[in-house]
Formats: sequence, C-alpha cells, structure tokens
Amino acid sequence: MFRYIIFLVIVVSTSAWLWVNPGIVEIHVANLSVVMQLGTFIVLLIASLVLVKLVWQILKLPSWLRQKRTLRQDKKTNQLMKKLCIQMSQGQIIKVSQTKRTLENLPIHLLVLLAKVLNDQLTSKQISESILAHEDAEGLIRWIEGLGYLYHGEGVKAQEVLRIALSKYPKHSGIITVLAHSYFQDAQWALLYDLINQYKRYMPNDVIALYQDEVNYEYLLTLMNQPETFDQVWRKLPKEAKHSIHYMDLKIEHLLNQKSYKQAKTYIERCLDEHWYDDWVNQYMSIPDLDSKKCIKQLLFWFKKEPKNTILTNALAKAHMNANMLERAGTYFEATFSQSGDISDGLALLAFYQDNQPEKVAQLIPKISRLVD
Repeated sequence: MFRYIIFLVIVVSTSAWLWVNPGIVEIHVANLSVVMQLGTFIVLLIASLVLVKLVWQILKLPSWLRQKRTLRQDKKTNQLMKKLCIQMSQGQIIKVSQTKRTLENLPIHLLVLLAKVLNDQLTSKQISESILAHEDAEGLIRWIEGLGYLYHGEGVKAQEVLRIALSKYPKHSGIITVLAHSYFQDAQWALLYDLINQYKRYMPNDVIALYQDEVNYEYLLTLMNQPETFDQVWRKLPKEAKHSIHYMDLKIEHLLNQKSYKQAKTYIERCLDEHWYDDWVNQYMSIPDLDSKKCIKQLLFWFKKEPKNTILTNALAKAHMNANMLERAGTYFEATFSQSGDISDGLALLAFYQDNQPEKVAQLIPKISRLVD
C-alpha cells in the first residue's frame, strides 16, 4: 500500500511540473525530425510499453525461459511453504499468512484458501471446488488443506490429503515435514519410519534429528514379535544408537521374547561390559539352563567391578545355590541383606535359613520384624 501512495505522489508531482513546464522533445533519425511536447512523448512511451507487454503475452515466453521462471517461482514457493510449516508448529500460522513476504510470493488462491480454512469458513465441498479450479496447483492446495485439517485436530483426514500432495510434489520438504509431524502426533511409527527413510534426502536435517531416534525406538517396539523385520531395522540403526542403553535393553528383551537364549546370554555379557545396568543382571539370571560354574565365574568378574552391588550379590547367592554350594550361597544371601536392609532380601535369607541352616532362623526373625514394624 505504501508503495502505491509513493507512486501516486510521484505521478501527481510530475503532472503538476509538466503543466507548468510543458517542455519540448525533438527526435532526429536520418532526415526525419519529430517535435512534440514532453507530456505527449511520455504518454506515447507508456502506450508503447503496454503494447509490447500485450504482444509478449500473446506470443508467450519461449519454453526454456518459461520453464526457468517456473522453477524460480517454485523455489520461492517451496521456501515460503517450509517457513509456513515451521511457523505452523509454533501456532503462528495466521500471523505468517499476513506477512509481506507471503503476500508477494504465495499464490493468492492458496492464501485465500488457507485463511478460510483457519477461520472455519470453508467446507469440504468448497475445498474440492477450489482444487478443481486450480488443477495445476493441486499438490500445494492439498497441502494447505492438510494444514487446515491438522489445525483442527483431524489427523486422519490431514494424512490422506498430505499423501496426495506428496505424490504431486515428492521432493517438497514442507509437505514431507507436515506429514511427518502428523504421523508423529498419531504415533504412526511404521508410516513415519518409512517416510523418513524414503524421503530422507528431501527432509530438513533438524526435522530428522527431532524424530529419528524416537521413531526408530518406537518402531522396533512394534516389531518385538517379528524377528526378521526387527533384525532388518536393527541393522540400519546408526552405530551410536546400537551402543546406547535403551536400544541395548530393547534388543535384550527381544531376544528373550524370541527365546533366543544363547544369543541373549552372549549379548547381555557384552552389554554389561560396555554399560552397567542392574536389570540386565536379573535378565541374565532368568535365562534357563545356565551352566552354574560359568555363570558364577562371569558374576564374579562383574563383582570385581561392582563390589557393593546388591543385585550382583543376590545373583551370586542364587548361582551358588544352583551349583549346590550352599555355604557360599548363604554368605552371599547374608551380604545382600546386610547391604540393602530391604525386607525382600531379608525374607529371601530367612527362606534359605529355614531350608538349609534352621539354627540361624531365630536370630534373623527379630531383624525382619523391625522392618515390618
């Protein structure tokens, strides 16, 4: 608006000046001479420019130049759409739609459609009519339509139209980002995993960093009963992810669920050498048919690193019981209760005394009773 006011002021000022100082323009070409007033010359110049523009439109642009201009416009639109998507996630979509940059670069029919969607002034039928009226921009219109559905919490409808938009513009980072956001909101881990891996090269790095780790983890959780697919996804994980505690824990749980006990035993041993996690010791002891002597040897190796760990002393007590080494088992049961002071460890020691050393039961009962009180 400000530009038009300045232009109007310039035109009025120029007109007033020409009225007072009409001036003369002389044009000499070979033996031909033309003399006219300056005002007349300006009018003819403007008319010539308008005529040239009309002829240009009639003849159209050369195909290579038209294509170049289209690519340039698409690039600007894509940049704007990406910015619009980011702002949308911050709840500022209306503010962005009113900015000067948006008004200059965003096709007006898309801007109007967006505004109407956000203000609840557009029905599904009207959206369809808008799409039919602008078939060349269907992908972008579908994207705006999807943004509107997301804005109103209709994730399923949003995903339907965003997938259509993506089929029209498969390299459009903004469409991919919004669709990823919708999948994430609805915990559609399998779809989001496939989307990231298929369109990773077109997705902004910050978006990948935002979703990648959680998507991989949650998707693996859904594959706990599908060993082949689980292994395929696991092999594609980044190296640092495979060595993180929460992914290692997931892998152990998967192996145990699949009753791959030999693999689970080896993997837990490797994991505990890399990271210490008490639950893995309990999972290790839950593996059936462990060789008692090898088990004790492995537990003692860990015990040197974690000498005050009650989970380990309790595991050593059970391992020695399984090996029928009752005296050593009692020593570790006593050490566990002494260090933890926990009633569950006290009851485990009491059960051991009742079965193997009944003469010590009377001495232990008062200590357990105090914990109950």
